[in-house]
Amino acid sequence: MGVLGVTRQWYTFRERAIVSKAGAGEYALSIVPARWHKILQESINERRGIGESLYASKWERKRDALAYMTYLMNECNHLFDNEPSSVI
Repeated sequence: MGVLGVTRQWYTFRERAIVSKAGAGEYALSIVPARWHKILQESINERRGIGESLYASKWERKRDALAYMTYLMNECNHLFDNEPSSVI
């Protein structure tokens, strides 16, 4: 799963609704810290067929993608910190 896939899951958890991957990315741009905007915009551009990368290095892009996905998975976990368990 990539940047926008994780973002779409986060959106679904937060908003209890379904949106496109690009739509989730646009939503995230208005919510997450600016630190993550470059990798989000890169992913949205790629999804929309815009080929020119915002990154000079594929390694920098990979590092940012992995760090963003880790950040967002932690944010997802925090959404459920105070939820009662539904496990039987």
